[in-house]
Amino acid sequence: MSTVDDLSKQILADVVADFRTKNLGTSDLRKEYVGPSIVELEMKCCADGSHSKVDFDRALKQLEANEFVDTGPMVPHRNTPDSQLFFHVPSQQAGVCILDGKGVQGSSEVPRSATHGG
Repeated sequence: MSTVDDLSKQILADVVADFRTKNLGTSDLRKEYVGPSIVELEMKCCADGSHSKVDFDRALKQLEANEFVDTGPMVPHRNTPDSQLFFHVPSQQAGVCILDGKGVQGSSEVPRSATHGG
């Protein structure tokens, strides 16, 4: 199994654990709920140096492509209050949430990446 596949499983397990910790049920999957932040997940997954930000991004994209999770809501990039410069930076996703059914059921089995060679 590739690093990205392993990381996808870890991310999904963390998102499912957050969902269960909040005592949410399947009816909550059809509503908007706030999952763990992408920044928190990335820090947890990449803190020890065993995974890169690129691996994290690819793993999260893989989970989205396989419809296990979704990211959002979009939040605008903010300049520091004392900044004299304005940068137009695209919005960033704030969190990760499980998609109805597939994410919870698939938390133990994440499909291999379509780009994975073996």
